[in-house]
Amino acid sequence: MRKLRLLLYHFSLLPRLFSTYLALRKISIHTRLFCFFPFYQTGGSERVHADILESIHTERRPHEVATFFTKVSRSSTFKSHFQTVGHCFEIAPLDRSKFRGLLIKTMARAINRAHAPTVFGANATLMYELIPYLHKSVRIVDLTHSFVPESDNPVERASLPYVDRLAARVVISRKTKEDYEALYRAEGVPDKALSNIHLVHNRLNYPPWDLAQKVYNVLPLRALFVGRNSPEKRIGLIARIAHALRDEPVKFTFVGANLEQSAAFVHRSNLYFTGEVTDPLALARIYQAHHVILITSRREGFPLVLAEGMAHGAVPVSTDVGGISDHVQDGENGFLIDNCEDESVIVQAFVARLRYLAEHPEIASQLGKAAQTEAYRSFDPEVFNEKWKELLIG
Repeated sequence: MRKLRLLLYHFSLLPRLFSTYLALRKISIHTRLFCFFPFYQTGGSERVHADILESIHTERRPHEVATFFTKVSRSSTFKSHFQTVGHCFEIAPLDRSKFRGLLIKTMARAINRAHAPTVFGANATLMYELIPYLHKSVRIVDLTHSFVPESDNPVERASLPYVDRLAARVVISRKTKEDYEALYRAEGVPDKALSNIHLVHNRLNYPPWDLAQKVYNVLPLRALFVGRNSPEKRIGLIARIAHALRDEPVKFTFVGANLEQSAAFVHRSNLYFTGEVTDPLALARIYQAHHVILITSRREGFPLVLAEGMAHGAVPVSTDVGGISDHVQDGENGFLIDNCEDESVIVQAFVARLRYLAEHPEIASQLGKAAQTEAYRSFDPEVFNEKWKELLIG
């Protein structure tokens, strides 16, 4: 029965395979940039990928860009952004079928037909599997947001055989660059490859906001989490922190889809769930209304929401993971919490910092101003745009 179901499933994919084949055949030789991303759903990485393509839109017209999505998106938040800047192909079903090899070869032929093409990808192992079929003249650039344990995500190791084919490898934090340096040395990759790693910070999509509009000295202290519900975010820890402060003047807001599923019912007395918010102006008002932006993750690159919260004067209180310490200095523009094994210790540390900020609004104000200064300094849209134009266009 299982074999019959698989046979019927693959038979049902034949129309999609044929339509994808025809669409790839129609790709113009003038297509110059071929992108490979997992999703267009709500997410910081997806926002960054959309920003990158937007940064080059004056140099690359829509018919010159083709974007392939390798996984099934749970929402269509950024789909229209990608459709505006180029042709879009949703290849997830074929990528997980017996037609995968044919798909890869067909995409490679389309790329090889193009005039001076660049292939760019992030979090997509499929891109590396294309490389053996691409002409040596094809320029290849990849982006790594953060290192992920190999058991969860093999992207970093999948790329190792092709390091010498990369025209540029881009990272968003110093920590990820150091992770690659350690991996290269452990795997015997020549040191010259290290010079090809480029650090490009994400960009802010909000104009400067006047912090004179933010009131820090009126309780309750309002703490905010913005993000998706995934295990590494440890939403349950924030719920435990909130429960510990349930009788104190601290309130918590969660912005994101289905976050309440990770908060035990007994911990919800001072939690407010907005659901997903995708409108940038509405999200800006939420940042403006909160004093603290929380990150309890066990791993990160550098969360875009942290930069956005800081830009609106929200004090970052975060586990010290990934590249967060590149921009958050403990006690100077926020607080860093040691990401130790004992989650109870992490909860207690967050509780202590939030209690301190509630009791010392003048310190919250000072840290919020310093956080905003750092955000505007490090996440400059013009610097971001120029660096990506240089990397993808030359």
